[in-house]
Amino acid sequence: MSNALIRAGHGLTLAEKRIVMCAVSKLDSRTALKAGELPRTKITASEYAEIASCKMNAAYEALQEATKTLFNRKITFYEPPALQSSRSTHAIRTEMRWVGRCRYHAGEGWVELVWWPDLLPSLIGVVCGRGRNPTLRI
Repeated sequence: MSNALIRAGHGLTLAEKRIVMCAVSKLDSRTALKAGELPRTKITASEYAEIASCKMNAAYEALQEATKTLFNRKITFYEPPALQSSRSTHAIRTEMRWVGRCRYHAGEGWVELVWWPDLLPSLIGVVCGRGRNPTLRI
């Protein structure tokens, strides 16, 4: 899926890329989450202004606009038959979102991203706990 993730990243706007990269840089693979808990990342307008070298008004606008569109962005990848556990002879197409939720806090100048669980292994290089090990490590 990593190549699909890179290709999907090319379709993001510059503001979306900045937000995703800032948010990913805050994820800590050593922090354990409770079963069912998803990682959340907070990005402030001042953080965005610093990475984008822009003024605060532009940062507020960029955060607000990017969160409107980021939720609707998707990643599509194909699992070839040779890698499947089933005996299918056809590739399996999987589509997922970049984030499970985007929340822009109007008047406060910050955004919260809740990550799509199946995307985490490709973002931070860990496997999410499932089944016998319900702890999600990110």
